[in-house]
Amino acid sequence: MKKQNWSDEEIKKEIQQQYGALVDAPGKSSCCGPASSCCSPADSMKGKAVKVAGYSDAELSGLPAEAVEN
Repeated sequence: MKKQNWSDEEIKKEIQQQYGALVDAPGKSSCCGPASSCCSPADSMKGKAVKVAGYSDAELSGLPAEAVEN
């Protein structure tokens, strides 16, 4: 993901591939915590950095905390 000057079509394709890989990943059945459903307590995740679409810590560190924390 280090490429510069992406075309709109390249961006769309990369996003589809990244999210598709997450959906297909074994053991990744929750969207918000270690539970197997999306209903885990919100407080247990509050203030924790969100890991989405395979972004690295370095990529997320350049964003405001409000954008990457629950």
